[in-house]
Amino acid sequence: MSSEEKAERLRRALASGGLRSTGVIRATADRVRTITADPAEVIPNADMVIIVVPAFAHGALLRRIRPCVSERTAIGCMPARGGFEFGAAQLAAVGGDVPQTLFGLQTLPWSTRVTTVGRRTHIHAIKGEVVLAALPAGRAPALAARISKMLGIRVVPARSFLGLTIGNPGQIIHPGLMYSHFRWWRGEEYAGDRVPRLHAEVTDETGVLVERLSEDAVATARALEAKTGGALGLEAV
Repeated sequence: MSSEEKAERLRRALASGGLRSTGVIRATADRVRTITADPAEVIPNADMVIIVVPAFAHGALLRRIRPCVSERTAIGCMPARGGFEFGAAQLAAVGGDVPQTLFGLQTLPWSTRVTTVGRRTHIHAIKGEVVLAALPAGRAPALAARISKMLGIRVVPARSFLGLTIGNPGQIIHPGLMYSHFRWWRGEEYAGDRVPRLHAEVTDETGVLVERLSEDAVATARALEAKTGGALGLEAV
């Protein structure tokens, strides 16, 4: 956990009935071995660490866990978004052991929202598949099979992290929705019941905007493939 306060909140929830999910996955987590804000309590003996935080927090979390990571620890991120591999590779500049395997998932395997902080989440949908990239790239198939077994979803190995970066759905969907909602906004305040709902109020026009952004990403990938003879491994875009 990122703070002792958040860790303690989850401990209390676990003690009073467990962490629960509703929606397409109805489950209770009541046998969590360790909840902690101290990386030294859980990471030194781990063979895999999966980071699940927003992209802006990747760097800070990597710096926190750095003293506890050994070269045998595979460091992954879900979702990786663009550039995770560069931030993780900077661990080498600190000195000491450097993880020999990095990996990232292009997106979260589920569409989900927290309904009660520290206690309950609602899972709206399970995604059909998720793309995974790794460094070294040759380790992606084995990692994809392992993560697929852990999460119970189809995980497809990609040949490069660049494919994850160009095909990152967050950089397409979120700006498209924001632009659609606010391109005519001129600073006026919204009444509480008039604040646009980012996903719930999507229009056909919004869909067209998002599709055009997606087409730009695909065109970029195809152009790079044409120039490099397919050497960059961008099939996942």
